[in-house]
Amino acid sequence: MTVRRALPEDWRELRALRMRALADAPDAFLTTLDEARARADSEWRAWAESTVIFVDDEFTGMAGGFVQENGVPMLIGMWVAPDRRGTGLAEELARGVIEWARGLSAPRIVLWVVIGNAPAERFYERIGFAATGVEVELRNGRDRELALEL
Repeated sequence: MTVRRALPEDWRELRALRMRALADAPDAFLTTLDEARARADSEWRAWAESTVIFVDDEFTGMAGGFVQENGVPMLIGMWVAPDRRGTGLAEELARGVIEWARGLSAPRIVLWVVIGNAPAERFYERIGFAATGVEVELRNGRDRELALEL
């Protein structure tokens, strides 16, 4: 399994991967599947160019990163296809983003996880993230997210 940083020309594959992720886990992302379907190709190209995204060679998983206005990198958009879960792909993808953030000399990296998503919470804790105690309500009005940092 090879994990690499996605290239801007991968935008079509990234779009398809994001659609799969949104269909599989609709409450895990800020964007809905309908919103993603409505995006123009130019928006997908811009997303692929502006966001650091790590993928595997088969485009069955992704993890993204960006630097927030406060200068702290954030791990975003983490998703692995159901048939690839438990294979180590998630850790490789997350490590790609973590190493990218370390390359920026960032003292920490943050992420948000839906509270109650026990497998995700355990995964992030296992690779070194810890809860900050900060929570927010998701726009679906029923779920909350917890901030974690490494």
